[in-house]
Parts: sequence; structure tokens; C-alpha cells
Amino acid sequence: MHEPIFVLNPFIPNAFINLPPIRISILHCDPVVVRGFGYARSTDEYKVVRIYYPQSRYEGIVEVYTIGSGYGWRNKGETSYFLCDSPGVHVDGALHWMDYKQWKIVAFDPVTEEFRVLPSPPCFFWLTLVTKVINLIHAPNPFRFVEDNFQLHLLGGFLCVIHNNNGERLDIWALKNDEKEHKVELVWSKEFSMECLEKDHTYEPFAITRNNKLLLWYDKYNLLCYDPKIAALSKLSDYEHVREDVKYFQAIPHVKSSVSVLALEGKVQEISACQPKEQKRSIGRVTWI
Repeated sequence: MHEPIFVLNPFIPNAFINLPPIRISILHCDPVVVRGFGYARSTDEYKVVRIYYPQSRYEGIVEVYTIGSGYGWRNKGETSYFLCDSPGVHVDGALHWMDYKQWKIVAFDPVTEEFRVLPSPPCFFWLTLVTKVINLIHAPNPFRFVEDNFQLHLLGGFLCVIHNNNGERLDIWALKNDEKEHKVELVWSKEFSMECLEKDHTYEPFAITRNNKLLLWYDKYNLLCYDPKIAALSKLSDYEHVREDVKYFQAIPHVKSSVSVLALEGKVQEISACQPKEQKRSIGRVTWI
């Protein structure tokens, strides 16, 4: 269920907050939870969005937690988007997920706290077309298990879709701005297309180097580098050099920050402590640390 949720700045040790979990009493069973962490630049606020799907339901319940506001989780209603069970990808001020039900790219704006749909990459074309047809005739979805062939990542500063093409090729599509006739449009560009080493293996790109080489995990433990100039893969590390107690590697791109989420929550706690109890009850603020 991916609860509880911790928020921390890795550059400030031990300065983290534990957000309140979903109230299981309001649900009939454990839900599937999708979450994301974003920054609203115009209001200088850090927000956590949580969408949970009770079992056998495609409609998600949306909640937003603004760190330091003191209001706790705020209910934003329901969404018909069935988002993939992975952290939202933060690009250009918005959080992004894939909708596996409708095969769309969905963005959540931390400022307006609303969803919007982005253009779909070319690799979604047949999936989108067939999905529309089966929805009209109420037939079973033949693409229930193909979601494992698609990933959404931040690479080189762009929102990217990684498409594992039947275990034979790995295609990476980047969403970029394209200026045409004094208009700026969002278009998908194929940035990489590499031949896979073997079928039925996992590939997880996580970074693009300054000289335009692709870094990726192969089967979660082996670090590879792909050079598009010579269309070659080279191994930087392998499983043989992994300690026995290490179960999984993950590389997370980040920007160094001195902001302490614990300090933001602490300010609200100090203000609340100075208010009369009657006033705090009328405001209804709750601070969770």
C-alpha cells in the first residue's frame, strides 16, 4: 500500500517528517496508492499528492498535503485517470504519470492542484486506438500486462517515455518544445534507440551524461553505458561486485537544497502552540511530524 509516506532532504540528516496515513476505517480494503512530491514555485510551497484507488475501482481519491500549512491532507475529489503505481515524475513544475486505462500522459499542477492531459508519444498510437475500440464494445482489455514495457522518467531535463519494444529494442522518447510559426508546441522526439542485450530482462535508464551517453541499470544490479555514436553498450559494474546485503540499486536525479521540511512543519507547530485552544479548534489545523 506504500504507507506511511516520509518526506526528507537527504542533505539534512535526520530532518524528515512522517505524513499521516490513509484512514483505513473509511475504506473496505487496502487501496492501491499513487503518490508524488512537487514544488509550487509561484507560491513557494512544497506539496505531496496522494491518489488512492479502493479495490475494484478505477476512480481515484485525490488528496494534497502542503508542507508547513498545518491543514493536513486536503481532499480534492476524485479522478477518472487510472495512474501507474509509481512516484510522479517532476518536470517543469508538474508531476507526471501514465494512465494505463486510457494510455495517456497525465500531469498534475501543484499550483492549481488540477490534472491535465499531455500529447501522447507515437509508441502509444496503437494502444490508444485499440483501447478506444474495446471500450466501445466492452471487451476485455488485451493490454493488461504491457504496462511493464513502458516507463516514465526524467532524463536530460525532459519528460521521457522508455519503451521496451518486445525485449528487442529500447526506445526513448522525449517531450520537447517545438516552435512553429511563432507557436510553441509540445512534440515527442526519439532520442535513443538501442538494441537490447537479451529478452526478458529489465532495463532502467536513469541519466544522460554531458557527452550524450545513456546510463541505465540492467537487471537492477548491472550498470551499463550506451553510446549512441557507435551504438554500443559497455558494462560499468556488475552483480559480482555487489555486496550480499544489497538487494536493489536505484539512482535518483536531484537538485541540492538547504530547505528543511522539518523546519517548515516546526514553524506551524510553534504558531499553533501560541494560539488559544478554542481558536485552534475553530481553525481545525493539524500538524503531523
